[in-house]
Amino acid sequence: MTNPKPRMPRGLSDEGKKLWKDLTEVFDFTDEPAKLRVLFDACKLADTIKRLDDEAAASPLVVQGSTGQPVIHPCVAQGQSARGLMATLLAKLGLPETDQETELKRHKRTESAKTAAKARWSM
Repeated sequence: MTNPKPRMPRGLSDEGKKLWKDLTEVFDFTDEPAKLRVLFDACKLADTIKRLDDEAAASPLVVQGSTGQPVIHPCVAQGQSARGLMATLLAKLGLPETDQETELKRHKRTESAKTAAKARWSM
């Protein structure tokens, strides 16, 4: 018998719903309420990042700061910060690597080893 997927919480917009669905279809969060809370926070943050990106795209990149100096648009800066927080939240979930990620890392190690061997033995 398979465990039921956790119900999607209310209050998520499109990006958050997509992230919730993508992760709960692949990973089992049964009996892990702390991880479900972290996942919910990541989903809400995904929605916020989308809103920040939309606002930044509709605005100039540089705006006037509080003392008249040119500054990067606050939505750009906040979007960057939010992406860092998103990475932290997703890392807290402790999700195992997918087969594709494992293969990509193996390929990168192989290429790196080949480059190092060529550099060492070539004069």
